[in-house]
Amino acid sequence: MANIILNGKHLDLQNSTTLHQVVDQFCKGNKHVIAELNGTIIKADQWRTLAVKEGDQLELISIVGGG
Repeated sequence: MANIILNGKHLDLQNSTTLHQVVDQFCKGNKHVIAELNGTIIKADQWRTLAVKEGDQLELISIVGGG
């Protein structure tokens, strides 16, 4: 297990979890997400290969439009 901070809350994840898996789990179906890992914005094309590790701080921001 890896303990990370996701949007300010502690969360336990499996060690083999990728950023893509975390985004998919917590931002279901939302195609407009910004991911910031340890203070750096990560481009979506890197999510599938980037592992989330013990102690990482992750912020996921979903962009929602409306009127």
